[in-house]
Amino acid sequence: MLEILLYAGRAIMPLLLTMALGCWLRHSAHWSDDFYRQLNSFCFHVLLPVQLFLNVYAIEDMSVLNWRLLGFIVVCILGAAGLGVAAAPLFARDRGQRAVIAQATFRANQVIMGIPLASALGGQEALIFASLVTSVCVPVFNVLAVVVLTAYSEEKNLSWRDEVRRIFQNPLILGALAGFAAVLLRQLAPSVFDLPQTLPSVYKVCGDLSRAASPLVLVILGARLRFDAVQGLWKKITAAVAMRLVVVPLIVLTLVLLLREPLGLTTVEMPTIVAIFCSPVAVTSAVMVQEIGGDEQLAQQVVAWSSALSMVTIFCFASGLRAMGVM
Repeated sequence: MLEILLYAGRAIMPLLLTMALGCWLRHSAHWSDDFYRQLNSFCFHVLLPVQLFLNVYAIEDMSVLNWRLLGFIVVCILGAAGLGVAAAPLFARDRGQRAVIAQATFRANQVIMGIPLASALGGQEALIFASLVTSVCVPVFNVLAVVVLTAYSEEKNLSWRDEVRRIFQNPLILGALAGFAAVLLRQLAPSVFDLPQTLPSVYKVCGDLSRAASPLVLVILGARLRFDAVQGLWKKITAAVAMRLVVVPLIVLTLVLLLREPLGLTTVEMPTIVAIFCSPVAVTSAVMVQEIGGDEQLAQQVVAWSSALSMVTIFCFASGLRAMGVM
């Protein structure tokens, strides 16, 4: 199990070091907080939608998916979101802080952390399955995040039509929908809508923007992180991190073990379950909190602490599953 611990460290340490770079830049450079706020907005409106578009466009063959397992995963994500919304009032009175706790409960760092984790735990076959599942789960994460954050918005007089409109105006949702549309068009006319072949320059630009998204978001996160805020937020941070790294994984993995045969779950697919439900809070969650509404500082703290502590929790869950012979 030492290799799992070493992998968790190798996977998460770059995230922490990139955030540390952001902290150093804030203290040593002359850029204001408004500069980082504007960069944050650029990531939300340009880089992250492009990244999500390419993640969805990467779907090759949906027929190879274990649809029962995929449905189970989506139901568990929805259940985790419901649990987060129900539990958030127990830990915070402020609507903005409740939004952060609720989002942290279900939204995993699947793209940056989850896919490499699945590969490390299960090899190339697990990586292929994890990539396919991620193409479906990431849009689900983003739609739920928009719904939850919109529900906790301070604009309490919004009608349901306005809320639906805000959801479908969200750049991340638009990126996912564009990706699904491109996949559908590619299926109908492969020779026309195969972007790497028909529009190679555009596809390359999209790829470059997508690769820039995650590191830039991490730098911004580190630059805007305030450790002096921990003292006043530590109870909320503990609640959000515990829900993400302990409560949700325990519930989901217990259900998986009980329903393993009906789901047709294999040892190749189990690493994807671990990756989705044991990964730390998504880096992009802090970006959305700023753009849609919520406690930015709490969101940033939750991302940082869940990333660091997940090295321990991932090791514990992966070790237990391997000891039981299911992974």
